[in-house]
Amino acid sequence: MSMDWKDIDYEQEQAGWSRAEKAIRNPQDSGIETFVWWGPGFLDKVKRGERVLMNTKMDSGKVLVSPPGRVLDIRRYRVKKKIRAMVYVEVPKRKRGRNLASFMRALGPIAKSIGNPRRTKRLSEPELIYMLSRVFA
Repeated sequence: MSMDWKDIDYEQEQAGWSRAEKAIRNPQDSGIETFVWWGPGFLDKVKRGERVLMNTKMDSGKVLVSPPGRVLDIRRYRVKKKIRAMVYVEVPKRKRGRNLASFMRALGPIAKSIGNPRRTKRLSEPELIYMLSRVFA
């Protein structure tokens, strides 16, 4: 499911940036990444402080998996009666994303516990978070 950002998405991202900056735990070693989410499911479950695994579809069609990050803030808003949210995530600066295929190979058998690897995931299992940190080490 692909979606181009609209002007309101950029406005919402900017409006919530300072709150996300205040929530960051380690500004020297971490940066902030954002993504827009719409629709049910993920937004009903995810909370500030939880870990997420973000996936980004590149223009080339490849999917890039970012290192697990911590949700700093969630800014909800509406576009034509539909709820959207800007999600701000603290991610490590010194760890690079991996392409989806190499990420799945590196995970091995535990990859099945992630489900659809092309969707951003809420991470709640400590052993999965540990395994993911090793993949991005």
